[in-house]
Amino acid sequence: MSDTCIAPGGRVEVVWTAIDRKNGDILVLAPVTANNQRYSDYEWQYVQQAGGRVIFPIGTPGTYEFRLLRSGTHIAVSPTIRSERGCEAIRPGTNSSGYSAAALSGTCATPGARIEFSWQAIDRRNGDLIVVLPATVRNDKYADYEWNYVQTAGGSAVFTAPANPGPYEFRLIRSGSHLAVSELVTVGAC
Repeated sequence: MSDTCIAPGGRVEVVWTAIDRKNGDILVLAPVTANNQRYSDYEWQYVQQAGGRVIFPIGTPGTYEFRLLRSGTHIAVSPTIRSERGCEAIRPGTNSSGYSAAALSGTCATPGARIEFSWQAIDRRNGDLIVVLPATVRNDKYADYEWNYVQTAGGSAVFTAPANPGPYEFRLIRSGSHLAVSELVTVGAC
């Protein structure tokens, strides 16, 4: 992805591969001019597995890059990402090899309504989670929203649509990384 352009308020997905996951590596979406030591001022999360995918929201206009950091030093840096008005709000792909997620109740729900989500996962021994999140919220914020542990290799669960209107999605998450993302579900007047 070379000089991708995303509208402010859009989302961007990063895929990383790290050789050693025991070092407390951090994945950061930072302005290209930012100092690595100030990562906590930006969107970031710990890398808890050897590879994966994470969705980050793009906030204010500017030029950004993903950085994989270990002890404040770059391990890897992505090509630049521009955020400015007039660019597309990129929607990440919905599936990662062997995993799937889908909203079964349709793509619109009123606040407080029941919404059903289904998932398919290959390995159920990893403490995966299913969570309904606003489309622009990072995976590691799941505890602030409705979520459940995935205890079977596939199935469905019923959630209550959030009270706050807006675009939401179901995510199948493992160690902070998403395995699959459903289509957007708009909460509001249907």
